[in-house]
Amino acid sequence: MVPSEGKVKCNIGAAFFKESNSMGIGALALMEAIRWLRSMNMDIVIFEVDSQRVSNGMKRRSLDPSEFGIIIMQCKECLFG
Repeated sequence: MVPSEGKVKCNIGAAFFKESNSMGIGALALMEAIRWLRSMNMDIVIFEVDSQRVSNGMKRRSLDPSEFGIIIMQCKECLFG
């Protein structure tokens, strides 16, 4: 999907390995992308992630005390203050 005029789209790739309960770069990449885009004063950004776990984590309101959950919490703090 192409963003409408005046908006920026940021695609984030990730991998989650259920067998080892480990994740790829998705959540960390999202956090860095948010920080970078904010530093460039990009306010209207559409983020697209290919990881359902990252997407669900960003939608979830409850706190996840895992390392992944802490990264997601930092992403939310970067976005919403």
